[in-house]
Amino acid sequence: MKQVVEAYFTDPRLMHGSGSAIDERLLYVLLANLLNAVGGALRPKVFCVQDLANQGAGHPDFGLYTIRQAQKGKVKMVQKPELGAIEVRLVDGRVWR
Repeated sequence: MKQVVEAYFTDPRLMHGSGSAIDERLLYVLLANLLNAVGGALRPKVFCVQDLANQGAGHPDFGLYTIRQAQKGKVKMVQKPELGAIEVRLVDGRVWR
């Protein structure tokens, strides 16, 4: 888990330092890895699903599900995340200094 946390904080800084534009979606994989690493250590296990379908409240970036909501390793269709949804936004560029 240490490597996942380090990557979450190091990789975005490297991406930003490259001078390339960073879209929030580029950071999704890092956040998903972090959430799944932490969630995998919880009881019951928690996992995130990216790019949820609109179920009446918009199109959230992630949903947090418990393992009880999965069937054969997949989330049952049209199911709201038991633990909530996450919307990702970029922060002001001053954070990178």
